[in-house]
Amino acid sequence: MEGSLTIGQLAKSANVTLRTLRYYDKISLLKPCKYDENGTRLYSYKDLDKLKQIQSLKFLGLSLKEIDDILKNKNTDIEYLKETIYYKKQKCIEEIEEIQKTVEKLNMMNAVINGNKEIDVSIFCFILYSMIWEEQHYDANKFELINPEERIEMNKTYFNLFLELKQLVNKKIPYHSPETQDLMKKIHVTLSDTLSLQIETVRPSSVNDFELYNPFTEEEKEYLKKAYEFASKMNGN
Repeated sequence: MEGSLTIGQLAKSANVTLRTLRYYDKISLLKPCKYDENGTRLYSYKDLDKLKQIQSLKFLGLSLKEIDDILKNKNTDIEYLKETIYYKKQKCIEEIEEIQKTVEKLNMMNAVINGNKEIDVSIFCFILYSMIWEEQHYDANKFELINPEERIEMNKTYFNLFLELKQLVNKKIPYHSPETQDLMKKIHVTLSDTLSLQIETVRPSSVNDFELYNPFTEEEKEYLKKAYEFASKMNGN
């Protein structure tokens, strides 16, 4: 029919799906101007223009309800548009920041496990959880001063120490063995190096909020406890 577009032609012209156009019809955002004898939806070129307006406003991140309100009011208040654009821009900025944080975590975790032939999922999740907890509870101003490379090395050290502990338990190495006690010394030194950092950067109000979470099984916890008690006894503590 001359001067009209079928739903298929309209979809192709605007690069949208038939499903989208049917949904727009259902919610009365863009209804066909008429139907042919077979019940096929027919649209005018004005409808095509309106569809392009809808696509343009969707680009701003507006909801279909917001778009419908704007199109119904041709003289939309400019302040409303400014406010809407500002709100959507801020939302996009927040989403970008979250994506950047996720990318940083992925890069950091990749660096932590790089070089390891064996990966323990419980330790991997623990390190990742710790990173998330730090971001939520550390003083933001002080946290930003921490060198990312130092954070990577610290997490990598913990990852390897915890993995070594699990391997000792798995191999049934006695908790009082020189190998285990040497590991205990390494853990003690690492904890001493990072404890001061945690005290300086964590927000006081968050200390009590920290939920003790670790990557060890009950068997590994008992092994660690006995190894620590033995080390303390040998050191006269």
